[in-house]
Amino acid sequence: MRIFQRFFVLFFCVPLIVSGQQNDNTISIELSASTFSIERPFTIAVTVPNSENRPQIDFPDIVGFTKRATTTSVKMVDTGGEPITNQIITQAYVANGPGVYRVQPFSITVNGVTVLSEGTVLLVRPTITSPFGGTGTTASVKIPTESGAAFLTLRSGKSAVFVGEGFAMRLSLFVSDTYPFELRFDGVDAQLPAVLKQLRPTNVWEEDAGISELKGQPVVVNGRPFREYVIFQGVFFPLSVGSIEIPTLKLTLVRARQENRAPDKSVPTKPAADLVEPVTFQTSPLTVIVRPLPPHPLRGQVAVGRFRLVESIDRTAVPVGKSARYSVRIEGEGNIASLQPPLISELGSQSAIGAATPVEALPAGTTQQIDRTGEEIVGSKTFTYFLVPRRAGQVPLSGVFGFVYFDPLTARYDTLRPQTTLRVAETGATSAVEATIPSPGLSNTGDALYANLNQMSSVDKPLNLVALTRAVANVLLVLMILGMIFVFFRK
Repeated sequence: MRIFQRFFVLFFCVPLIVSGQQNDNTISIELSASTFSIERPFTIAVTVPNSENRPQIDFPDIVGFTKRATTTSVKMVDTGGEPITNQIITQAYVANGPGVYRVQPFSITVNGVTVLSEGTVLLVRPTITSPFGGTGTTASVKIPTESGAAFLTLRSGKSAVFVGEGFAMRLSLFVSDTYPFELRFDGVDAQLPAVLKQLRPTNVWEEDAGISELKGQPVVVNGRPFREYVIFQGVFFPLSVGSIEIPTLKLTLVRARQENRAPDKSVPTKPAADLVEPVTFQTSPLTVIVRPLPPHPLRGQVAVGRFRLVESIDRTAVPVGKSARYSVRIEGEGNIASLQPPLISELGSQSAIGAATPVEALPAGTTQQIDRTGEEIVGSKTFTYFLVPRRAGQVPLSGVFGFVYFDPLTARYDTLRPQTTLRVAETGATSAVEATIPSPGLSNTGDALYANLNQMSSVDKPLNLVALTRAVANVLLVLMILGMIFVFFRK
């Protein structure tokens, strides 16, 4: 009998403990925005929670794309007061050409655990003409007549924007290939803080591209070959109406005349000390007009840019009182970091005042991916919820969630709404239905979206189901351990 009890503990209790620990480590796959220009990469990110070691991952091949660099990062997440380490491994893909591509369903195995992805459809747009030009391209720059061989310029991608609309600025030094001097950039670091203080406007949200080194890139200006040294590049999102005035910026370098150049260009020129002199470059003043947004009930609160909505849910059929995991991903061009959660409307206000809300949405986390390297800030932000229905029936999530934004290209407000409908039953088994549903388009803003908006509180904290589940699991583990001790050491 005692042998039977020991086998019972080993083959029943121990697997329960192991499975309880594994349920706390859910590996996830996240795909980047599905619509992008050909200059930007498509990425697949794998998040391995509660892992101190960095696993090796075999990412799939995508037809029409070329694999590029794989990056890794570590993110500390606080879940119920217990910080855990998440490993994030990201694989970048570059499209071979514009068009529509299909990412087939694939699986990734990490530490013996296989995670599935349904894939997606990618729309790769043709090259977008940049106001700044690029490597080996023609830059739209006006050459100053007084110093056409080397000059400093500050350029903006837009001369007028709406409040909240991003505009890029780039500070560059252009040096002609025929410039008869050798420029030394030793003193740039000491001058840069003062220059950037004049360059950065007040009352704006800044996304810095993070230029860390001065590296000349070949460009063509008015048919002449130059090298462009990008000193600063960033995107600014103005927060108030008015005009942004950037004064003249000055940068002093040291130049040495390259006389007696050796026939072999690989031999460095050693200029004489008396030929070295300081030279000051300066930009022209720059003005960007910031216009107000059109009248709207949520003016000043909505995002400004071009966005689309992608939703996913683990099951659409759920009984009353049970939960479904639901995610809303907002992706596109704009101030991704400042995106607020989709507005939640109380459906009871559509029929009768005081009626109960048919579903409760409990926030379960937020993740984001941002690309700051271009002249536009692109990326995505994902909001995850636990949906708990309160009564049986059909619950369209389009009446619960909605994302209102202002499109600066069309100069109008639009609303993105989900397509998913919950089928809520009183009792009975439900089948898990995976869904990844892109928003088919834009619809007009409805009154239901703003119902009881003033009564919504950001102070009340919802019940943390993840922390509650972990606490219950810990209690069960302690009880199992005590049971094991009792079985093995009972006299």
